[in-house]
Amino acid sequence: MENPYKTSSSDPLLPPSNAIDTSSPLSPKGRFGRLSFIAWYMLVTILSYIAMGLLGGTTLFMETDPEKIALFFSSMGGLSYVLLTIITTVLLVIFVIRRLHDVNTTGWLALLLIIPLVNLILMLYLLLKRGDEGSNRFAAVRPTPGWEKVLGYTGTALFVAGFVGIMMAILFPAIMQ
Repeated sequence: MENPYKTSSSDPLLPPSNAIDTSSPLSPKGRFGRLSFIAWYMLVTILSYIAMGLLGGTTLFMETDPEKIALFFSSMGGLSYVLLTIITTVLLVIFVIRRLHDVNTTGWLALLLIIPLVNLILMLYLLLKRGDEGSNRFAAVRPTPGWEKVLGYTGTALFVAGFVGIMMAILFPAIMQ
């Protein structure tokens, strides 16, 4: 006969093993699998590039006259540009925090993003490390919707194609000599 006074063997801080994370993707609480992380990161980045282009950011980067650049940033367009950059950065950090939660690590490690080269290692870690199978101390498992899978695979293919293209551009001139 089992002892009715025995303490529970499960951790009361963990969500139930069959629970599903239903938190908002824009909240730092919760988890993101690799494909969800890539999908949301890519979606926000593309939307911010489009918005910055519409705000005149393309002409800003093509401009060489310091007075015109100063005029742009002192106008409403410049203020909008800076505000959009801050919003994009906050969202991307939230996605990193959610991905860190998926690998059962504290979101405070997102502060490593401000250290050059360490930020690249952190991003590679987040892209390659498999998340926890079941619930962990941060949240239950978050299923990846179909559109996130498609966008995640597309983002991965674009990243690999871009990397191969850059390597070819670097190596091809050396091969031709």
